[in-house]
Amino acid sequence: MSTQTAPVSEIPLATPATFGFAHSPLRDAGGRASLHVQRGMTLVELMVVVTVLALMATAVSISVVKVLSQAKIGKAKGDISTFNTALDFYYNLEGDYPNQGQGLDALTEPGDDGKRYMKQSQLPNDPWKQPYVYRYPGTKNSDSYDVCSKGEDKQEGTQDDICN
Repeated sequence: MSTQTAPVSEIPLATPATFGFAHSPLRDAGGRASLHVQRGMTLVELMVVVTVLALMATAVSISVVKVLSQAKIGKAKGDISTFNTALDFYYNLEGDYPNQGQGLDALTEPGDDGKRYMKQSQLPNDPWKQPYVYRYPGTKNSDSYDVCSKGEDKQEGTQDDICN
């Protein structure tokens, strides 16, 4: 019993089609072997994506900075409104506003009865970490007082000052 073997050149090779695949990642559409395999993105595509993401991040950060600036201005206006209420309360009980020497500290120091005109025992600083400015008599409000924040530039008498 002899078995005959076919020469190697006559043995059929398995192709992707043998296994039900139309083409292999290493073969082109015509079934020819190909060394060029496309995977991922090109450098240009990657750079375009990074550029778009950078532009979006810039737009968001600009918006956030504007919102934070407006929030600080709003906080300063709120603090000044609180000072106005406490100063009016002081005026109603004492008959006058604190003088320049007493300043806003008169609102946080306990009076003869041990009570304060403000709940805090210390005056808050403005959002830019500067003390609020108190003037009596006021220059902007000559019949009463001025309470101002120096604003972002931290200099008194400039355009960004926030006053009552």
